Amino acid sequence: PPPYPAIARQEPQHPHIVTMAGYGGDSLSASGRNARNSAANVLLDFEKVEDFGLYTWSPQGLSQKKKFSDVNEQDVITGLASGEDAAPPRLKRVASISVPLKFATPAPQAVPNIFPYDAGYIVPLHVALQRRGSLDGIDFLLGGSSLEILAQKKPIEEGTKYLTQRCPGTEIILLCKHKQYVQNYADVGFQFERLLTGQRMDGRHDVKKIESLHVMKIGGFNVLFSADVDAVDEEGCPVEMKTGNPMYFGTKVMFQMLSSGSKTMIRGDVDKRSRPPVLNRIQSVPLETMIQQNSATLQEAQKNIQEGLTILKHCQEIKEDEVGEVDFSNGRLIVMPRSSSDILPRRAVVEQLLREP
Repeated sequence: PPPYPAIARQEPQHPHIVTMAGYGGDSLSASGRNARNSAANVLLDFEKVEDFGLYTWSPQGLSQKKKFSDVNEQDVITGLASGEDAAPPRLKRVASISVPLKFATPAPQAVPNIFPYDAGYIVPLHVALQRRGSLDGIDFLLGGSSLEILAQKKPIEEGTKYLTQRCPGTEIILLCKHKQYVQNYADVGFQFERLLTGQRMDGRHDVKKIESLHVMKIGGFNVLFSADVDAVDEEGCPVEMKTGNPMYFGTKVMFQMLSSGSKTMIRGDVDKRSRPPVLNRIQSVPLETMIQQNSATLQEAQKNIQEGLTILKHCQEIKEDEVGEVDFSNGRLIVMPRSSSDILPRRAVVEQLLREP
């Protein structure tokens, strides 16, 4: 197949790490070092074993397609080629931003969550193959929120699906969120991202996607993650950005950070009752702190994740040519076959894109 066109790969900062061992840095305060050490004691089963850097996906010039089964090989090559020269947004110096600050009130920037704005999961598989040389030994490909649903074992909310399929020609099981919605890039959260990367808050949002791609060892399984990256810091490490209320973060944001390889969350304290909303404070939160805040539930969450991955790995209902849906009933994982939704292009397209170089 043609060589993958993507942004220059960034070498991993910590190529073989138990997750907490590489995220603290040497400049932590005493309290930060204590948080890191405590976090290392509670997060035992997550180890980054391979890092394939970042890649960029651009929807420019691609037509909308309601089903991933309509995506062809040229669509994938074009989307990667269009983004090959793009650099990831850089986090600006937070101390240089004066607060309080009113958010802008721009016109809506509505973008549907369908291809090509959502690239799907054949793209990270293709990039991983090109950068790794083979997909052998990879057990799963998970999206950024899949760890959370496995950890919580709660019924999937109305209007959202978690789809699963064995990738044709491989032993990789996909577990991916599927939800149809329209993204409004004029919303406060995206204005916050633009502010922190030196762009106009009321400007047009860049619809290119920067993705982090890496393999983690979780409970004995090799799990490939492809997750959206909001920005990178001065070392090139992914950074997560949030404006939500931390009371409702739970383990969800922590698992998102693990999925994307982020070591820091930049949180905006926003008064959303004001018109327009007001940014009152910007806070930097290390991943260690997020883990320590969830230490009481983390052991149970890890057990649930390992149990869920084991069930999925051995589930006879997960097939190459059929998409299933994952749900939970009374804390028990169930796989429902024959979903009306899809994850991948047609088998012939998948086999072409995943042919070993």
